[in-house]
Amino acid sequence: MKLTAAARARLWVRNLFVGWWVLGAAVAVQVLPASFLMHSYSAYAVVMQLEFGWSITVFATAFSAQQIAGGFLGPFQGWLLLRFGSQRMIRVGLVIFALGLALLSQVRDLPLFYLALLITSFGGSLAGFLSLNATVVNWFIRHRSLALAMIQIGISVGGLIAPAIAWSLTTQGWRFTALASAVLALLVGLPLTILIRDRPEDLGLVPDGTPIAAKRPTQAPVEVEFGAREALRTRAFWLLSLGHALSLTVISAVLAHLVLYLSEEADFTLALAATMVVVVTASTIAGQLAGGLLGDSFDKRTIIALAMFGHAGALLMLATAATLPWVVAFAVVHGLSWGLRGPTLQALRADYFGRRSFAQILGFASPLITIGMIAGPLIVGFFADSLGSFKPGFAAVAGLALLGSVFFMLAQPPVKRSRPSGLRSTP
Repeated sequence: MKLTAAARARLWVRNLFVGWWVLGAAVAVQVLPASFLMHSYSAYAVVMQLEFGWSITVFATAFSAQQIAGGFLGPFQGWLLLRFGSQRMIRVGLVIFALGLALLSQVRDLPLFYLALLITSFGGSLAGFLSLNATVVNWFIRHRSLALAMIQIGISVGGLIAPAIAWSLTTQGWRFTALASAVLALLVGLPLTILIRDRPEDLGLVPDGTPIAAKRPTQAPVEVEFGAREALRTRAFWLLSLGHALSLTVISAVLAHLVLYLSEEADFTLALAATMVVVVTASTIAGQLAGGLLGDSFDKRTIIALAMFGHAGALLMLATAATLPWVVAFAVVHGLSWGLRGPTLQALRADYFGRRSFAQILGFASPLITIGMIAGPLIVGFFADSLGSFKPGFAAVAGLALLGSVFFMLAQPPVKRSRPSGLRSTP
C-alpha cells in the first residue's frame, strides 16, 4: 500500500524518535559502571591502601584482573547477544554488577577483594560497552560515529561523577559508598532497560530514521556484511584489534594510576587529583563530540592515528614534570585524544564488517584488546614499585601508543571474498 506524504512523515518522525530514545537510555546505562567503578577505582585504591597497606602492584593486578574477566567473556558475550538480545543481557549484567559492589563493601582480605572485583567486572561487561555498542550499531548507519560518540560520552560522564565518589569515600567510607552504589545501580539501571530495543527491524523500523514502509530499496545504505569467521580471516580485523589493544594500554594505565601518581609522587591532595580526572573527562567529552561529527565526514583511520599521537604526547608530558600546568596540559590532550579515538574506532569497525555480526566480531577481538588493558597498569605499576617512580612507566606506554598509530594506518578496508554457490556465510 502506497503511503501519503503525511503518513511517511509521521513514520519517519516515529522511527527517528525511537532510535534516539534507545540511544539515550543506552547512554544513561553506560554511566553506571563507568562512574561507580571504572573512574572511581583509583580513588578506592587510595583509601583501601591506607586501611589495608596493600602495595601498588596489588591494586594494578586487581585492575588488570577485572579486564581479564571482561575481555575473555567477550566471544561468549557476543554469542549471548545474538541469542538473547542486548536488553536481557544488560538487565542480567546490572544485577551481577550490583552484587559485586555489595560484596566489595564487605571486603576484609585480599582474596575477597579480588572476587568482588571479578564479579563486578562480569556484570559491568554484560551491562556495558559491548552490549550497548552492539545495540547502537544496529540503530544507526549514516550517523553511526555520532551515535557511538554518545555512548562514549556516557563513559565520560562517569568521570565527572568521580569527585562525588571520592568525596563519599573520604567522608562516608568506602564500605558505605560501595553498598550505596550497588543500590543505585539497580534503582536507576533496571527501569532504563525498558527503553532499550535490540534492532529497529523488530519494531518495523530501519536505521537512521526511515520507516520500512516508506523506504525504497535503492535508498537503503549499503553495507558489506562479514560473519565472525570471515572477519577473523581478514588482515583488517587483526590490525584494528592490535591498535585497539595499544590504545587501551594508555587508557588503563591512566585510569589505574593517575590519582595514585598525583597524590603520592606529585603531592597533590586527593581532591585535586580527582579534579584532574574531571579535566580529563571534560576534555574527553569535547573530543567525543568532535569525533562523532568528524567521523561521519572524514577518514576515520587518519583521525584515529592522530589521536594515538596525542595519547603519546600527553603521557610524555606527564612523565616530564608533575607540576600543575603540565598535569592540566596532559589532562586536556589525553582527554581530547581519547574522545576522538573511541567512537571513531567503533564506527570504523562497523563500517568494515557491517552490523549483523558486530557483537560477535567485537567479542572475538576482546581477548586481544584485554591484553592491552592488562598491560597498562602492570607496566606502570612495575616501574613504580621497582624504581620508585611512575614516570618511566608512563614514558614506556607513550611508545606503545605510537606503535598503535602505525597499526591503524595499515588497517585498509577488508575485501569480502566471494563464496561458492550454495554455501552459507557463517554468522
